[in-house]
Amino acid sequence: METRSKRLTSMLAGMLIILVGMLAVGRPVQAKVTASEAQKLKTTLTPLGAEKAGNSDGSIPEWEGGLTTVPPGFNPEAKRPDPFADEKPLFSINSQNMGQYSDQLSEGIKAILKKYPNERLDIYKTHRTAAAPQRVYDNTFKNALQAGMADDKPTDLAMGGYPFPIPTNGGEALWNHLLRWDGGSYSQPVEQWFLTPDGKTTLLGKGGGNHLISHPFYDSNLSKEKWDGTYVTMIWQFNAPPVRSGEGIVAKDNIDQDKSACWVYLPGQRRVRQLPNSCCDTPNPSMGGLYTFDDTFVWTGRIDRYDWEIVGKKEVYIPYNENRMFKATDSADLFSPVRTIKPEYRRWELHRVWVVEGTLRQGQRHVVPRLTLYLDEDTWSAVMSDRYDAKGQLWKVSTSHVFVTPEAPCVNSGMGFTVMDLTTDIIFHITPAICQFQNKYLAPEETPASIFSPGGLKAISVR
Repeated sequence: METRSKRLTSMLAGMLIILVGMLAVGRPVQAKVTASEAQKLKTTLTPLGAEKAGNSDGSIPEWEGGLTTVPPGFNPEAKRPDPFADEKPLFSINSQNMGQYSDQLSEGIKAILKKYPNERLDIYKTHRTAAAPQRVYDNTFKNALQAGMADDKPTDLAMGGYPFPIPTNGGEALWNHLLRWDGGSYSQPVEQWFLTPDGKTTLLGKGGGNHLISHPFYDSNLSKEKWDGTYVTMIWQFNAPPVRSGEGIVAKDNIDQDKSACWVYLPGQRRVRQLPNSCCDTPNPSMGGLYTFDDTFVWTGRIDRYDWEIVGKKEVYIPYNENRMFKATDSADLFSPVRTIKPEYRRWELHRVWVVEGTLRQGQRHVVPRLTLYLDEDTWSAVMSDRYDAKGQLWKVSTSHVFVTPEAPCVNSGMGFTVMDLTTDIIFHITPAICQFQNKYLAPEETPASIFSPGGLKAISVR
């Protein structure tokens, strides 16, 4: 009897081990980094996971804490100042000399230079201005030791910090982008422009003080127990052109991406409606329906649509510290004859980027079966993207408008972007509203959750 009992106990234990193993396979959890690896965030790496050292020839300098000093006389109600206004371009890259710099250019930028021979990149001295409050650094360190990922979602997060400063796969790198520090909550008056192949410039939308963005994930007043997983919320209301005046949109992105949602208000219907599918390749109404939700801010999509691979890290010319854009006298002055933003109002610098490639996951559908994202190593922001069509041809190229905001402090990539469709020759821009006050950072109590709701949208809408 005793022998039989022991055998039965052994059998049950074995079955339990197998069952636990099966459950683990069904819900995989990536391992955290070791304590010794995490310690690099306080030595050879920046607190957010970038290489602290510069490159071999000094063209990329050492990170020394970023830009955290607000310039004298700074006025948040005025145009944002350029801390590097006196600098001149080191050189320019165009279609004639791009071959010399091929290794430092993305495939999309090379395609743009070929398609538009008069286009150029003005290359400036590199400044590693990225910074964040100490609490962000502290929470990022905690996440390095405790955060994992299961079912394409981050788990065991310390709120208010990057989840994977030392990523082991492309999905983790993309969550760093989605949960990046953009300064918390801020107003974002913007203009949307649609530029046609025949040279016409059309205003698609313009909004003022009711354009707000909030990042609850970084709200220091919000406890993890009360956090519902929403990491960014947006409310935009348009006051021009007349056909869109009074139109509004509210969006919420959640860690559980099935819980992300978007509502729109159309003055003609006088009611708020929830969109049935506010993600992926669905046309985005805030962009006039011309581009998809995924196109927003270079990439705002679902992790589970693609299999993500970190191709590697390389030195690439990317838009950075572009406060000079505010030198434009008005919106008409911003665009060049080739319908891109005038080169003198953009700034390109050499930075290291993580190159992450997404390939459509088996069983999923999307009009873009493959894309490449370029994540700035200092901020994890996707500053450029290359999107390919079903035939494998380069289709759309996106670039972010990247501004330095030392009062936050941060490098903010959420105030504008450009999408260029190489097949239709149509270009879409979201730019700061040059003639209005610029983005102004707000305290959490100035952007309560009630604003970012169907009721909040209805309250500000024009009937």
